[in-house]
Amino acid sequence: HVIARKMDGMLISTAGHPSQLPLFKELLQKDFPMVFFDRVPAELNVHKVVADNFAGAFNATEHLLLSGKKRIAHVTSLSMLSITQERLAGYKAALEKHHLPFDENLVRFCGFSSEEAFDTIVELIDKEHPDAIFTGSDRLALQSYEAIKKLAIKVPEELAFIGFTNLNVANLLSPSLTTVVQPSYEIGQMATEILLDLIDNKKKFSQYQAIKLPTELKIRESSK
Repeated sequence: HVIARKMDGMLISTAGHPSQLPLFKELLQKDFPMVFFDRVPAELNVHKVVADNFAGAFNATEHLLLSGKKRIAHVTSLSMLSITQERLAGYKAALEKHHLPFDENLVRFCGFSSEEAFDTIVELIDKEHPDAIFTGSDRLALQSYEAIKKLAIKVPEELAFIGFTNLNVANLLSPSLTTVVQPSYEIGQMATEILLDLIDNKKKFSQYQAIKLPTELKIRESSK
């Protein structure tokens, strides 16, 4: 349909389902201009613009460790997503640096259903008793706040929190949410610039561009 409608190009952030790969491979073989951003297929050589998810997760986890937390849970997205794998790797690396063993019981993978996320977080807190939670997205952090309110847990006194992405309301939550700030605007701008170059040049680049932009940890009340 994309080829038939003579679309000039596409910006893509994948949902992570493996059934998408044959379509992407077919379009790549036709030299169709595509740039992937944020969530990218690890299995393909493609033009991509992403945040430094590994460093962001590492810094968030290390911040919790340096504040004295020992049982840091990680609630994240679907396991097949590139951002999930990179953020989990950063979380593990911080634990290793500070000589704490990785405990798979403290990691939970969630789909995009708010009900699933809420139930997962309540079960995690009830069963594993973490002293901190690092969520792989601010969407999951919001579900965590809802679960904590239901369980009457004090943040950060009993449970510290860090999110990822920096929602516009992160500073308005009570307590305000510590979060890894993802350069969303810059990612979109750079991905679009690359796509426009691909469309204008009408030829395949000599090599695929893979751009990784830095993140920033914004410390607020939820992890102090």
